[in-house]
Amino acid sequence: MNPMRLAGFVAWSAAVLVLPLRGGEAPNAKGSRAATEVRPPAPEAHGAQPAAKVAAMEPRISVVTLGVADLDRAYRFYKEGLGFPTKMTPDGGIVLFATSGTRMFLFPYAKLAEDVGLAATPPAGAGRRFTGITFGHCVRKKELVDQVLAQAEAAGGRIVKPAKTTSWGGYSGYFSDPDGYLWEVAYSDQWAFNADGSVKVDD
Repeated sequence: MNPMRLAGFVAWSAAVLVLPLRGGEAPNAKGSRAATEVRPPAPEAHGAQPAAKVAAMEPRISVVTLGVADLDRAYRFYKEGLGFPTKMTPDGGIVLFATSGTRMFLFPYAKLAEDVGLAATPPAGAGRRFTGITFGHCVRKKELVDQVLAQAEAAGGRIVKPAKTTSWGGYSGYFSDPDGYLWEVAYSDQWAFNADGSVKVDD
């Protein structure tokens, strides 16, 4: 991660998040973190099956970073227009929103490409291109689909596809933000929601 992104994440996290302890560490008597003793696993009993390997990656998405052409413009769209919460401002060169579940970064496009190690070649026609990825915002009531689309348009977004009944029985429409990132706003009477607004999914 780019040092600026890392510094911004740490500063924001310290202010609004409770950071979990890293694996292999525990608080000592004074509350600081100290490495705990790591013991080798006990020998397997004769005839016992070997323990299953634990995947290093957990099935979750921590942060989504949007590379933007104009950080101030993107900040105003999401913060002032859509009401995404944050204590950060574009003055720090990066913005992290306290969105439910997955957090969302805004970072200058060229700097994000540099962090990845790829050439910064933003495609022409921002807002009118298909990026190969869409974000989804699921709502609890059908009428909220049209209300969210109207809110996004008033904030400076563009309605890509007006809301209508879908082939899968729901109701949805699409808007794009000022940098062309696509959002689907969707409703289904078959969905149930968790307290944080995420859709319930059977494991």
